[in-house]
Amino acid sequence: MSVLTPPQRRLNGGDRQANSALYTIVMARLRWDPRAREQRCLRTRGAAIAEGSAVSAVTTKLSHGASGALRRFAGWVARGSVGHPLLDEIDYGDELRDSPSQMEALFAIFANVLELDDQGEPVNEPHAERRAAVWIYRYCTGNMPPGEPEFEGWEVELH
Repeated sequence: MSVLTPPQRRLNGGDRQANSALYTIVMARLRWDPRAREQRCLRTRGAAIAEGSAVSAVTTKLSHGASGALRRFAGWVARGSVGHPLLDEIDYGDELRDSPSQMEALFAIFANVLELDDQGEPVNEPHAERRAAVWIYRYCTGNMPPGEPEFEGWEVELH
């Protein structure tokens, strides 16, 4: 077991996938959400800040609704139940487990598409899951599902 210094510590314990997803969400929020940027500025203004502490400051403010959506999505991925019924005939678990960068891309799509209201509650969780499922479908089959639009750059961007 290694000793982790504060900039490297796990954000919520030892779950690497959840930590990666949480980090992706925070980076997306810091980039696109003015409220998150303002919070970061308020938290870091006038202080000597160690690398990574701005991320920690924002993650402490992740709403229960957002963290709940992330936990549910991580559970669906782990159980292989994302995207029912679109992915019923596709066994994507082994492919994603063997490719951490593809797992990161999957969580990035979910986080990028997920929208939150002013209280931090998800307003389009089923749509975010659907877009993630479409990405899995395309990754595993090489084709988009019939009737689904192509991904836009902001949906698949890694932050």
